Amino acid sequence: MPKLSINVPAAYEAALVEWANEQKDKKASLAAQLVRLCLEARYPGRFPAAPPILPGSDRPSPTIPQGTLLSDLIRMSRNLEGGVIDTEALLVQALTDHFAGQASKYHTKICALTAQHGLNFEQAYVLLTRRTYPYDETDVEWAKQQLPVLSEEQFLQYLGQA
Repeated sequence: MPKLSINVPAAYEAALVEWANEQKDKKASLAAQLVRLCLEARYPGRFPAAPPILPGSDRPSPTIPQGTLLSDLIRMSRNLEGGVIDTEALLVQALTDHFAGQASKYHTKICALTAQHGLNFEQAYVLLTRRTYPYDETDVEWAKQQLPVLSEEQFLQYLGQA
């Protein structure tokens, strides 16, 4: 991962340190997250979607059970990178890689759901992302009334399949 050096006024650096301390994170890691969020907002669709809220908000942090192989591997990854990998960013990357690897399978399953319930791709996506399985007829009718969230082309493009 390339490194970047930035200059900010002292007051901004102090605020960044304060925020990083609140997050129990390093200021470089927090600064990297903020740069990433700004770039994702500036160039929508070019990168994975930015979270709706910034680090340190009321959103709970991911918790990994201590003393498990997974927690050991996450700690190892952070340490090998000099402690600058954010656990949440690591989990997001892992999920992004997972979905990219499963894109074709998920696309096929979404298309099967469209045929099963008489939906188009956009409606099926809304159903899958806004309702909980098992679906009943009221869920299907609800999905048909919703505005599209993501087109089939955007889905495939996001997962690197287009």
